[in-house]
Amino acid sequence: LGGGVYPGKYPESSKSAIFLHNETQFVPDLSNAKSLLGLGVVNGAVWSDLDADGYPELITAGHWQPVRIFKNHKGTLKDASKEMGLGGSTGLWNSIQVGDFNGDGRMDLVAGNWGLNSRFKSTPQKPLNLVFGDINQDGTNELIESDYNAGVLVPVRTFKDLAGPMPFLYSRFKSFRQFSRASVAQVIGDTQTKARLLSVQTLYSCVFINEGNRFRMVNLPDAAQWAPTHGIVVDDFDGDGFEDLFLAQNFFPTRVQGDRLDASRGVLLKGHGTESFTVLESGRSGINLVGDQRAAVSGDFNLDGRSDLVVTQNSGETKMFLNQMKGTGLRVVVQGPAMNPHGIGCVLRLQYSDGMGPARQISASSGYRSQGSLVQVLHPTRVVESVWMQKPDGKILSHEVKKDTHEVRITY
Repeated sequence: LGGGVYPGKYPESSKSAIFLHNETQFVPDLSNAKSLLGLGVVNGAVWSDLDADGYPELITAGHWQPVRIFKNHKGTLKDASKEMGLGGSTGLWNSIQVGDFNGDGRMDLVAGNWGLNSRFKSTPQKPLNLVFGDINQDGTNELIESDYNAGVLVPVRTFKDLAGPMPFLYSRFKSFRQFSRASVAQVIGDTQTKARLLSVQTLYSCVFINEGNRFRMVNLPDAAQWAPTHGIVVDDFDGDGFEDLFLAQNFFPTRVQGDRLDASRGVLLKGHGTESFTVLESGRSGINLVGDQRAAVSGDFNLDGRSDLVVTQNSGETKMFLNQMKGTGLRVVVQGPAMNPHGIGCVLRLQYSDGMGPARQISASSGYRSQGSLVQVLHPTRVVESVWMQKPDGKILSHEVKKDTHEVRITY
């Protein structure tokens, strides 16, 4: 369970927790509780066995923190984000998902960030900063977005914006000119000890390519940066054997007098079996969403061997898009033991005589607060010999695929 925001205390959060099932009920995992302390606001999380040792890693994403990987050492979690190359990935992350984008059989990551089309700007050299704390001593956190000017941290919001929650500023500053020259330290005065500083180094939505023992960050195309990304779907929508991406975007509930972030109509990105993607415009994709998009999932909802798409919208209609592509894929249904009947954590690949297709994980989470279909649709690009499957314990099995087969059921 990922920690959420305390009312009036953003960006502080409740504690995150892991619960283990002991065959009769869920009980707190006290042995890993310490590893999750200070995790912050968790907007997305997914389990994935990144090193194929039979113990899934925990991957999290949230505001004012990096994408984190907790390495699983036979049941004991350890934050390995820095050693895995994610230490510099601090962002306003809304969502996280896994997918094999370059087809090498290793799970890469895709993370939804705030994007570049808002008043927030950030680079590693000039990060976005937030000073926060109960500065007014009224039981709630005051927020001061800040920037460095000649090495001094200064507020970027107007006097009116800050004086509303901190009325003592009216007596502290006698003119707008005086306020315009003030540092953050001068604004908050002797309440500095109650304030803390957080920074964001990137606002790009991006993929993290798994290179074995490290991940490399690659920004998604410009069209994916026009609005905040929430829902993320990884699937082969066009049946070419490469994983594609759909991003549910926009954010309407901005502060009073702020412009709503509504530049996206939903972004479909065509994969090429590399780290690069091509944007499919609405005229080609058929997706034209004008609302405040949130959760999104894929699934073969009409059982025709094609992956369809469902997108929810904040205060708006839920939309379903039926896939009209030519050709059909292979439906793969996994049946596991009683404790895991749908094979959560299994990884599937199509086996050809001359190689294998990209890996697809059966996951209990999908991007932003949602869960996609447990039935996977894999698209062969040539004659398939079998479906290769890695079980949650890391063991491998193979299931033969006969000619003209449209669905296979794998039981383990």
